[in-house]
Amino acid sequence: MNLAHQIIHTFEQSQQKSPELLMIEGNKIKKKTDKELIIDKVLSSIDRNEWLLKRALLTNIEKHPLYIEPPVDVSESYRFGWNRGLAFKIETLIRGRWNAWFNILNKGHFEAADDIPGCEFSMFDGKDEVNKMLENCMSHVYAEGSRVGDFLDFIGYSLGIAWFDKPKISNRLWEKLYNEFDLSLMLIHPSDYLSGFLCNHGASGIAGYYPTPLNVCSAISRMLNIDSTGSKNASTLEPCLGAGAMLLTNDSLCLVGSDINPTMVKASCIQAFLYIPWLLYTPDPIIGLHYSEEEQRINKFFEFNSDSRVYLGNALMGEFSVPENIFEENSKTIEVYLNALDLEKREVFQYEEIMMTTPWHELSKEMKWKITIAQSRELGFDVVTSNPPFGKLDRYTLEQIRVIEARNKQFLKKRKENLARLQVLPHPIFEQIEKDIELRLNEATGQY
Repeated sequence: MNLAHQIIHTFEQSQQKSPELLMIEGNKIKKKTDKELIIDKVLSSIDRNEWLLKRALLTNIEKHPLYIEPPVDVSESYRFGWNRGLAFKIETLIRGRWNAWFNILNKGHFEAADDIPGCEFSMFDGKDEVNKMLENCMSHVYAEGSRVGDFLDFIGYSLGIAWFDKPKISNRLWEKLYNEFDLSLMLIHPSDYLSGFLCNHGASGIAGYYPTPLNVCSAISRMLNIDSTGSKNASTLEPCLGAGAMLLTNDSLCLVGSDINPTMVKASCIQAFLYIPWLLYTPDPIIGLHYSEEEQRINKFFEFNSDSRVYLGNALMGEFSVPENIFEENSKTIEVYLNALDLEKREVFQYEEIMMTTPWHELSKEMKWKITIAQSRELGFDVVTSNPPFGKLDRYTLEQIRVIEARNKQFLKKRKENLARLQVLPHPIFEQIEKDIELRLNEATGQY
């Protein structure tokens, strides 16, 4: 029984006992093991008034459709998402961010009074314990001739995240990782563990990846939130996500992240699961976050075909891919465009003629919704926060940009002819798109 199981088991065994009695019984042990000390620390951190609430929250999380019953032993662990239920429960007991986020999703409405449990990140507390656990796991991985990517797949597959396939490792290694790896340590001591861990095991420098220290990320987040009364719903983009460090300490519940490196996308999904659920899983627009009641419009929601906000792709192009359902095994991968450089991939242009020639009240409800979605994808972000890699564009990317530039010129020429035929003027939104694209192309092709 690993630490996470022991914490939950000890808590559940206390159903008929007060927290004070549980602590007294625990203190009868003369010399406690490290695990017993951690269990004491977790349980003693639960305020007396929260004890019954925590029990109710654990019951609620067990009823959620995404919950998966934990395995009783390793023989039941060879399945997608086998560790998700236990991870939900231990996170609920320690912090409760998933439960709070599920409640907001169920309501479809966010209010300032909604309680989002805090998460105090540290570069020091628990670092030694977590790093020791991770390195012990990697010693088993290397001994079997496997690599860090296999270990990452083991973690992500255990949580049932769609980016991860079942790792191709031996049953012997699987059993060792099952017994050694414990997410509870990472939850008890929140930090950006995977950035440094991956760098220590071969990821440093790949695709320009050099992680920003967590204290620097935290300082940037604090600066962005100064005098910001709406930091919870400030739409925030991190185009060079890495393992997600820049967004871990961000106050916003309206986050979007992307990276060109598949390994970093996977790592960021794991850390989002642990600490910032709203980055990993946002299935629908939420009033107060993505939908403005005052303006009666969707103004901070960008992708309607996927329930996740972590994308794989090149931010310079604005072209990405993402699983359609982030918690579904073998989920279909779809294309996502965030202000794509290629104008032909800007969905809003498909409806330009209709928008310019047909009164809004004459459009069908279905067409109005399609146009609304297309327009919402053209919205910018309140905040773009990143520490991108520096250096010259590679030849392949630069050639792609030049091809897009030529294709855009042809596209705009045909569009101008079509508008002249219809005898209509372009809508201001399209004129702004043209200016933005021209500026981005000049920056991309002229700077390097």
